[in-house]
Amino acid sequence: MNGSAPPSGAGVRLGMTLLELLAVLVVAGTLLGLSAPRLVGGADRVVVREAREELIGMLQRTRLEARRTGEATLVVEEGAPVELQLRGGETVARWDPATSGVRLEVAGTRNRAEIAFGPSGTGRFANSTLVLSRGREEVRIVISSYGRVRR
Repeated sequence: MNGSAPPSGAGVRLGMTLLELLAVLVVAGTLLGLSAPRLVGGADRVVVREAREELIGMLQRTRLEARRTGEATLVVEEGAPVELQLRGGETVARWDPATSGVRLEVAGTRNRAEIAFGPSGTGRFANSTLVLSRGREEVRIVISSYGRVRR
Protein backbone atom coordinates (compact mmCIF):
# COMPACT_ATOMS: atom_id res chain seq x y z
CA MET A 1 0.00 0.00 0.00
CA ASN A 2 2.18 2.73 -1.29
CA GLY A 3 -0.25 5.61 -1.29
CA SER A 4 -1.97 4.90 2.01
CA ALA A 5 -1.81 6.92 5.25
CA PRO A 6 1.05 6.27 7.63
CA PRO A 7 0.39 3.71 10.35
CA SER A 8 -0.87 5.00 13.67
CA GLY A 9 1.89 6.22 16.02
CA ALA A 10 4.31 6.91 13.16
CA GLY A 11 5.47 10.21 14.71
CA VAL A 12 6.54 8.46 17.95
CA ARG A 13 10.25 7.76 18.22
CA LEU A 14 11.54 4.61 19.81
CA GLY A 15 14.61 4.58 22.07
CA MET A 16 16.65 7.49 23.41
CA THR A 17 19.05 9.93 21.93
CA LEU A 18 22.69 9.83 22.88
CA LEU A 19 22.29 13.07 24.82
CA GLU A 20 19.44 11.66 26.93
CA LEU A 21 21.42 8.52 27.67
CA LEU A 22 24.45 10.60 28.68
CA ALA A 23 22.29 12.70 31.04
CA VAL A 24 20.96 9.56 32.74
CA LEU A 25 24.49 8.17 33.16
CA VAL A 26 25.75 11.45 34.65
CA VAL A 27 22.92 11.52 37.21
CA ALA A 28 23.45 7.84 38.13
CA GLY A 29 27.22 8.35 38.44
CA THR A 30 26.75 11.40 40.67
CA LEU A 31 24.39 9.52 42.99
CA LEU A 32 26.76 6.57 43.17
CA GLY A 33 29.70 8.86 43.87
CA LEU A 34 27.85 10.49 46.74
CA SER A 35 26.75 7.22 48.34
CA ALA A 36 29.92 5.10 47.90
CA PRO A 37 31.91 6.66 50.79
CA ARG A 38 28.99 6.04 53.14
CA LEU A 39 28.84 2.39 52.08
CA VAL A 40 32.58 1.93 52.66
CA GLY A 41 32.37 3.75 56.00
CA GLY A 42 29.46 1.54 57.00
CA ALA A 43 31.51 -1.59 56.32
CA ASP A 44 34.37 -0.23 58.47
CA ARG A 45 31.91 0.58 61.25
CA VAL A 46 30.54 -2.97 61.25
CA VAL A 47 34.01 -4.57 61.29
CA VAL A 48 35.27 -2.31 64.11
CA ARG A 49 32.17 -2.98 66.22
CA GLU A 50 32.58 -6.73 65.71
CA ALA A 51 36.21 -6.40 66.83
CA ARG A 52 35.08 -4.44 69.91
CA GLU A 53 32.66 -7.21 70.86
CA GLU A 54 35.37 -9.84 70.31
CA LEU A 55 37.81 -7.96 72.56
CA ILE A 56 35.19 -7.47 75.27
CA GLY A 57 34.43 -11.18 75.03
CA MET A 58 38.13 -11.93 75.54
CA LEU A 59 38.11 -9.71 78.66
CA GLN A 60 35.08 -11.54 80.03
CA ARG A 61 36.68 -14.90 79.34
CA THR A 62 39.86 -13.72 81.08
CA ARG A 63 37.81 -12.81 84.16
CA LEU A 64 36.10 -16.23 84.14
CA GLU A 65 39.41 -18.07 83.71
CA ALA A 66 40.82 -16.12 86.66
CA ARG A 67 37.93 -17.21 88.86
CA ARG A 68 38.40 -20.80 87.70
CA THR A 69 42.20 -21.02 87.91
CA GLY A 70 43.14 -18.28 90.39
CA GLU A 71 44.76 -15.84 87.98
CA ALA A 72 44.54 -14.86 84.32
CA THR A 73 45.97 -12.03 82.24
CA LEU A 74 44.94 -10.54 78.93
CA VAL A 75 48.07 -9.36 77.12
CA VAL A 76 47.47 -6.62 74.55
CA GLU A 77 50.41 -5.44 72.49
CA GLU A 78 50.29 -3.25 69.41
CA GLY A 79 50.98 -5.22 66.26
CA ALA A 80 50.61 -8.60 67.98
CA PRO A 81 47.65 -10.91 68.63
CA VAL A 82 45.76 -10.48 71.91
CA GLU A 83 46.55 -13.39 74.23
CA LEU A 84 44.75 -14.81 77.24
CA GLN A 85 47.38 -16.25 79.55
CA LEU A 86 46.96 -18.28 82.71
CA ARG A 87 49.27 -18.32 85.69
CA GLY A 88 52.67 -19.50 84.50
CA GLY A 89 52.33 -17.90 81.07
CA GLU A 90 50.31 -20.65 79.36
CA THR A 91 48.36 -19.11 76.45
CA VAL A 92 44.85 -20.56 76.22
CA ALA A 93 43.28 -18.19 73.69
CA ARG A 94 44.55 -15.89 70.97
CA TRP A 95 42.78 -13.33 68.78
CA ASP A 96 44.37 -11.23 66.05
CA PRO A 97 42.34 -8.15 65.05
CA ALA A 98 44.61 -7.60 62.04
CA THR A 99 42.99 -10.57 60.27
CA SER A 100 39.91 -8.37 59.75
CA GLY A 101 41.95 -5.27 58.96
CA VAL A 102 41.45 -3.68 62.38
CA ARG A 103 44.29 -1.88 64.12
CA LEU A 104 44.57 -2.22 67.90
CA GLU A 105 46.43 0.41 69.91
CA VAL A 106 47.05 0.95 73.59
CA ALA A 107 46.31 4.61 74.30
CA GLY A 108 48.90 6.70 76.10
CA THR A 109 52.65 6.25 76.14
CA ARG A 110 52.61 2.46 76.40
CA ASN A 111 52.31 0.06 73.51
CA ARG A 112 51.55 -2.92 75.75
CA ALA A 113 48.89 -3.54 78.38
CA GLU A 114 48.57 -6.50 80.72
CA ILE A 115 45.09 -6.68 82.18
CA ALA A 116 45.30 -9.09 85.09
CA PHE A 117 42.41 -10.60 87.06
CA GLY A 118 42.69 -12.31 90.44
CA PRO A 119 40.77 -15.23 91.95
CA SER A 120 37.76 -13.03 92.82
CA GLY A 121 37.46 -11.91 89.18
CA THR A 122 38.44 -8.32 89.86
CA GLY A 123 41.15 -6.60 87.89
CA ARG A 124 44.44 -5.59 89.43
CA PHE A 125 45.77 -2.23 88.24
CA ALA A 126 44.09 -2.82 84.90
CA ASN A 127 43.65 0.86 83.95
CA SER A 128 43.89 0.88 80.17
CA THR A 129 42.31 2.44 77.13
CA LEU A 130 42.34 0.33 73.99
CA VAL A 131 41.62 1.84 70.58
CA LEU A 132 40.29 -0.20 67.66
CA SER A 133 40.32 1.48 64.25
CA ARG A 134 39.84 0.81 60.57
CA GLY A 135 39.54 3.52 57.94
CA ARG A 136 37.88 6.51 59.55
CA GLU A 137 36.03 4.44 62.14
CA GLU A 138 37.47 4.35 65.68
CA VAL A 139 36.19 2.85 68.94
CA ARG A 140 37.69 3.24 72.41
CA ILE A 141 37.35 0.68 75.16
CA VAL A 142 38.15 1.98 78.65
CA ILE A 143 39.04 -0.61 81.28
CA SER A 144 38.95 0.53 84.91
CA SER A 145 41.45 -0.48 87.56
CA TYR A 146 38.98 -3.18 88.70
CA GLY A 147 38.59 -4.57 85.19
CA ARG A 148 35.24 -3.02 84.37
CA VAL A 149 34.67 -2.19 80.72
CA ARG A 150 33.19 1.08 79.48
CA ARG A 151 32.33 1.14 75.79
